[in-house]
Amino acid sequence: MSYNMNFISRFTRRCKVIAIGVFLIGFSVILLRTRGLKITINETVGRIRTDVSHFRINSIVSADSFKKMATIIDPYSRYTTTEKTSQDSKHTLSAQLKSLIETNKNIYRNDLKEKQFNSKDEQELNESIELENSDDAGICMSMISESRIQHDVTYFVFPFSYDPLPIDVTLLSHLTLNRGVRRIEKILAHWPGPASVSVIGTDDEVKKFLNTIHSWKRNNVGIHVVYQRNTTRYPVNFMRNVALYGANTSHIWMVDADFTPNKDAYQLLKKHIPRFDWTTTRPALVTAALETKLNVGGVPENKTKLLEKLWENNRTIEAFGLTRCPHCHVNTDWHKFMTVAEVYKIQGGGYFEPYVVVQRKTSPAYDERLIARHMNKILYDYELYVLKYEFYVLPDVYIVHEPHKRINQPMSEWKCMEKIAKQIFREVDRKKS
Repeated sequence: MSYNMNFISRFTRRCKVIAIGVFLIGFSVILLRTRGLKITINETVGRIRTDVSHFRINSIVSADSFKKMATIIDPYSRYTTTEKTSQDSKHTLSAQLKSLIETNKNIYRNDLKEKQFNSKDEQELNESIELENSDDAGICMSMISESRIQHDVTYFVFPFSYDPLPIDVTLLSHLTLNRGVRRIEKILAHWPGPASVSVIGTDDEVKKFLNTIHSWKRNNVGIHVVYQRNTTRYPVNFMRNVALYGANTSHIWMVDADFTPNKDAYQLLKKHIPRFDWTTTRPALVTAALETKLNVGGVPENKTKLLEKLWENNRTIEAFGLTRCPHCHVNTDWHKFMTVAEVYKIQGGGYFEPYVVVQRKTSPAYDERLIARHMNKILYDYELYVLKYEFYVLPDVYIVHEPHKRINQPMSEWKCMEKIAKQIFREVDRKKS
C-alpha cells in the first residue's frame, strides 16, 4: 500500500513537470509566431506606404521627371531658390532649374549692367522735366526710383518638367493677378508648347493664386510669381526678364498677355525656325499683330479663317493699333501679309514694335528702366534693329489682341517715359559703331 502511494505521488509530480514543460514550449512557439506576424505586418505596411508614395509620384509624372521639378520658392530674397507650396510645405528648387535660371541671368547680366541710370542721367532728366513742369519732376524721380526695385521673385511655383527639342520655342508672357490671370487659360488653350509666364500681385493675391486649382496647369508651363511690394506701377520689362529667365528652349517668343496666338502657331514655328541661318545672321521672325472687337470667338484658328474674317464687309478684326498707333506695325506690310504664302523680309527700326521670335542665347535683355506703359516694346525692337537683326514676317503665324478695359496712364508719367526713352534711344544708337 505504501509502495503504491509513493508511486502515485512520484507520477503526479512528473506529470506536473511535463505539463509545465509543454506549456512553456507552447508559449514560446506562440510568442515567436506573434513576433513573426508583427514583422510581417510591419513589412507589409512599409511596402504599402512605399507603393502609395510611388503611385502618387507617378500619377503626376515619371519618377525621373519628378526629380527635375521645381517647387515653391521663399519669396523674401531677390532671386530665391526655395519655394512655398500652397500647403506651405517647403521644398528645394531642383538643381537643374536652379542652373537654368542662373545660366539665363548670366547671359543677360552684362547687358543689364549697361541699362541702368547713373547720376548724370538723372540730373539731366530732372533738369529737362523741371523746365516744363516742376510737379512732373517729382513724379519722374519716383518712377526712376521704382524702376530700380529688384522685386522678390518665386520661380516655378507649380511643377515644371520639360525636355526641349533641339529646335524649340517657348512662349513668354507676363500679367497682373488682379486683372489678367484668366488670360493664362486663354493663351494656353491655343498654345500646346512650352511657356514661361511671370505674374505679379500682392501677398494676399499670390496666396489666393497658389491655393486655387487651375485647370490649365501642365508640366511644360513655368509660372513665376513677382511680389508687388513698395511699388504702384507695373514693372513691365522686369516682368519680361523674369519670364525670359524661365525659358529653356533654343528660341523665345514674347507675347503680351492681352494677345492670343493662332492655334497652329507652335507647330508652324517649329517648321519655320530651322529654315533660317542662326549662326552667321540674326533673324527676328515677325508674327503679325491684329486686334478683334469680339470678347468671344474673335481669334481665327488659322490663316485661312483669318483671311475670311479680314475680307468681310463688317469685319470684326483688323491690324493692331491702326487708330492709336498707326506707325507701330506699318512695317509689317499688311497688303503683302494678306496676299502671300511665303516668308518675306521687311525693314526694322523707327517706332516699329513687332512681336518677334528670336534666339534665346543671343537676344538682348529688356531694359528695366522702362516701367508702366509706353515705349518699352519700341525700344527693344529698335535695339534689335541697331544690332543688325534681320526682320522676316511669317505668313501664317499671328497674334490677336482681345478687348479689355484699358489703363489710363497719367500724362505726367507718359511725359517721363518719353524723356527716358529719348535718353535710351541715344544709348542704343551708340551701339551702331
